[in-house]
Amino acid sequence: LHLPDDQHGGYRWLTPEQLLAGDNVHDNSRAYFLPDAPAVGL
Repeated sequence: LHLPDDQHGGYRWLTPEQLLAGDNVHDNSRAYFLPDAPAVGL
């Protein structure tokens, strides 16, 4: 898998639970996984 590195120096694969509990996850990333988040792309 080749992911772009223009904006990011690394990637992490997390479950939604790990992402929400993580203390080093950006709030904008976390917002997509909150229980009351609006459906995106539907």
